[in-house]
Amino acid sequence: MPDIPFTVFSGIGVLICIPPAYFNWKIPCRPWATLILIFWVFILNLLFFMDSIIWSSTDLNTWWDGKIYCDIDARLKDMFEIGVGGAAIGICRFLADATDPNPSRTDLRQGRFKRNMIDFFLGIILPMILQGLKFLVEVARYRIIGVNGCQAVVAHAWPSLLVYHLWVPGLVLVATGYACMLPPLAITDFRPLSLQLVGHPSTPRGHLGSSIGQRNFQSRIPSTYRHLPLSPCRVPATFDYRSV
Repeated sequence: MPDIPFTVFSGIGVLICIPPAYFNWKIPCRPWATLILIFWVFILNLLFFMDSIIWSSTDLNTWWDGKIYCDIDARLKDMFEIGVGGAAIGICRFLADATDPNPSRTDLRQGRFKRNMIDFFLGIILPMILQGLKFLVEVARYRIIGVNGCQAVVAHAWPSLLVYHLWVPGLVLVATGYACMLPPLAITDFRPLSLQLVGHPSTPRGHLGSSIGQRNFQSRIPSTYRHLPLSPCRVPATFDYRSV
């Protein structure tokens, strides 16, 4: 049966992603990891919004088989899990560097290109590479679950751990490690990182902005810690589905 709240909130999630994407794009020295995180959240909400409408019926015989569409859809949903983990590493690395009180460290602007390339690799390229490797453990192209739509299907075997299951908790563990590197002062002292982000030449390292720094810490870091114990858990779905 249709899950109206799921469809509505997925649509709201798509719209909510637009303002932060715009404002982060306007910040000259923003880390690419922030935009990559917003991109993956936007994609996942958009796919769930469309899938919850397409496969809302309880009669499996009337379901569209989803050929070609589900081949793309299911892989994007899989890439989301890796991409978010990679983006979390980039964000936590940026915050750890920005709050480093060591005056001998170079300004964030000098390593911006290298940092952004690492973020792009972890958030975009790595998920694509792992999707290629996942063909080794796939038992079907995809399965269709009511409301949730297209989902990946992998074999319950040891190779699946290395190719598919362990990457998400591994990436989240690395992001948590960077989050632990934040100095204790950064948790309570939010001073102008906003100048660091816009490339102000006189901004000292180790200072978090009262608004930007606080939002980054309160939203990204706690969610990283919360996701760490949950990331290894993959609870099997109990919905009716059919594999293709």
